[in-house]
Amino acid sequence: MKGRRLHIALAAGLLLTPAAMPSAQAESAGSIEQTIRQKAAEKQVLQEQMDQLKEQVQQFDLAMEKNQLELEHIQNEMHATEDAIAEKKQSIQQLQIKIEQRQDVLKKRLAALQTQPRTSMVTDILLETKSFADLLDKLYSVNLIFQSDQQILNQQQEDQTLLGQQMKSVEEKKTVLRSLKSDLQAKQTQLEENQKQKEAVLQTLLQQFQQTVSEMMSAEEEKQVLQAQAAAAAALAREAKQKRTLTVSPAPVAPQAASPSASAGFIKPAAGAYSSGFGSRSDGNHKGLDIAASGTVPIAAAAAGTVIRSYYSASYGNVVFISHRIHGQAYTTVYAHMRTRTVSAGQSVSQGQQIGIMGNTGMSEGQHLHFEVHEGDWNLAKSNAVDPRKYLP
Repeated sequence: MKGRRLHIALAAGLLLTPAAMPSAQAESAGSIEQTIRQKAAEKQVLQEQMDQLKEQVQQFDLAMEKNQLELEHIQNEMHATEDAIAEKKQSIQQLQIKIEQRQDVLKKRLAALQTQPRTSMVTDILLETKSFADLLDKLYSVNLIFQSDQQILNQQQEDQTLLGQQMKSVEEKKTVLRSLKSDLQAKQTQLEENQKQKEAVLQTLLQQFQQTVSEMMSAEEEKQVLQAQAAAAAALAREAKQKRTLTVSPAPVAPQAASPSASAGFIKPAAGAYSSGFGSRSDGNHKGLDIAASGTVPIAAAAAGTVIRSYYSASYGNVVFISHRIHGQAYTTVYAHMRTRTVSAGQSVSQGQQIGIMGNTGMSEGQHLHFEVHEGDWNLAKSNAVDPRKYLP
């Protein structure tokens, strides 16, 4: 039975525990490809929706810009009207002075007419006239006085009418401008509100788009990691087959009674304090152990193994995956958010060998190492992840 298990481990590259088997089957290549195709289709739909909304938002921007120009034009007209009113104030004041002066003259003429009516004035002229020529001169003078009074009265009425018309015209124009400005401001407010709504929908779609892209990238990453793990397993199988042809001695088997940490023999991968443990926390289920420290902190391989992935991930940042085979048991360790990586895929590393520098890349807040231990293959669901402190000294 043990020989058969060893054969399976060497052929598959991993000796999966019963709990890990269903997860491994669920994360098959076909399932991952289907997920990638599904996410690509969702991405296309979301992209089209975002393009439509972006076009609508741009139209709102253009409408708001046009409306703003109209507002500025109306504001300029209001300023011009105010300036015209200010300029007219002086002429209006002068006109009012003339009206008041004429009013005084008219009052005096009215008082004179009341004390000496026109009939009495004509009688006096006739009595005082010495000749017919003198009579004509005096009647002509009286007529001029009467005409002057009438002109004053007419001019007074015209000026008062003009004054009223000017004031009314100015006030009417101001009223129209205020009304138009109020309408434009209401329109601007509505446009801004509509734009906010469009931008909110666009932001939601953008988040969905980013989530879909992230999930698609994660599926791609998982596919690449699984391919790398399969390649590493195949290489180990070939190596084991070559060893079997060279010796008939069975491979040593770890004592069954040994504790996990003792049998695995991991070391702490970086100096620093444990800043976040394995398990549930406010932002979800944390599938690793965070080790935080300041300065330039080397990251070391927790155990000897083969680097199956060394790349930059949108979520992990600079990350290294290492596959380990310890006493027939398969493990995968993950070192994430590193500032730099110093190893490449396919490279064999020894325990304690530097693989990078602690950093703050990817979805990270503050310099730290996110360290994961998986009993078996790594998968996107991280169903094989265990608390790393189980294996650390």
